[in-house]
Amino acid sequence: ANSEYYVSRQEGVIAIHNVQTNREVKALAMPSPSEICSATVNSDCTRLALVTKHLEHWTLSLWDVSAAQIIRDCIKVKGSETWISEPVFSPDGNTFLCAIEDSGVRLWTSHDGMEVESECNFRKAMDDSRGSKHSDVTLVAYSPDGSLIATNQDGALHTWEIASQTHCRTYWAKDGTSPGYLYSAVFSRDGRLIYGVSWNGLLCWDAET
Repeated sequence: ANSEYYVSRQEGVIAIHNVQTNREVKALAMPSPSEICSATVNSDCTRLALVTKHLEHWTLSLWDVSAAQIIRDCIKVKGSETWISEPVFSPDGNTFLCAIEDSGVRLWTSHDGMEVESECNFRKAMDDSRGSKHSDVTLVAYSPDGSLIATNQDGALHTWEIASQTHCRTYWAKDGTSPGYLYSAVFSRDGRLIYGVSWNGLLCWDAET
């Protein structure tokens, strides 16, 4: 999560605010009549990753914040049951990723919005780790050092190593049951803990166990 800036949205406008001062630093007019689903800004506030929806059409796009212009539509998907998760920038701000229904986790460069297929094809890795087709990934979170991602799928939280695209750990609720649908997840600043918010409340896991 970006600790320097946060994004708000209303009536077709994305506003970027400084966390410390709460002041608006940039406002971007979004394409009408699309619905703004989610938006994330990178660490130096130069790029905005945006998910919009119009009817059954979902679009993930990358924007140049200073120019207030779109750089590229990274991917478009269609379907009444499809979706694109909230995009997440890497800690260094050079890449961003998100989960797409039936397509797993995918990665793009922040410079030009081109997909980096060779570096982050977690779909096959997720399939191989369980010997079957992956279930839908509903959220993604980066570790502070950018080496891991956390995903919510199969009723549990999982961590994956980006470099090797291998599964690290599975996290359940304290009683060994599913933590429930997770609305969001985030690593602590030192990377030792993972916090999640589900319909069962606030959850916390030791990232190392």
